[in-house]
Amino acid sequence: MSLSYSMALLCQSIYNSPAIGFDEIISNGAVYVGKIKSQLQTIIVFRGTADLEDVLLDLESVEPMQVPLVGTVGRGFHAGVQDIFDRMGLKAGDCVTITGHSKGCSNGMIFARYCLLRGIIVSNLILFAPPKTGDQIFIDGLRYVNNIEAYCNRLD
Repeated sequence: MSLSYSMALLCQSIYNSPAIGFDEIISNGAVYVGKIKSQLQTIIVFRGTADLEDVLLDLESVEPMQVPLVGTVGRGFHAGVQDIFDRMGLKAGDCVTITGHSKGCSNGMIFARYCLLRGIIVSNLILFAPPKTGDQIFIDGLRYVNNIEAYCNRLD
């Protein structure tokens, strides 16, 4: 099974209630994420829009927000991501694969920037139906991700 297919299945699973297959689910109201930890790396799965609060954050994301060292991103996409990053307990030298769907892609890309800024290795960033998240400075800051894949479905 390919890595991208496995990540697609995890992105689908994170919408289930309860989400199964994860070692930990972390949520702060704005961001909902599943975590799978192994000796080699941590897989982090960001859920997309699933409820009214998420829709409101999507709408808020049209408002740009300047984040020091990160770039300009949509305010609603950034909401809660730094808190989730702090709660993950990752440290420099750790290795992560990050994936997400829709709003979760934006959350995941911003999370990836925080990882890179803290010396955490982002081996894969696999995105399903990613919206426009930030400016060119933000995008350029993702250049140290080892592998980025983005999949778009014209129906999503």
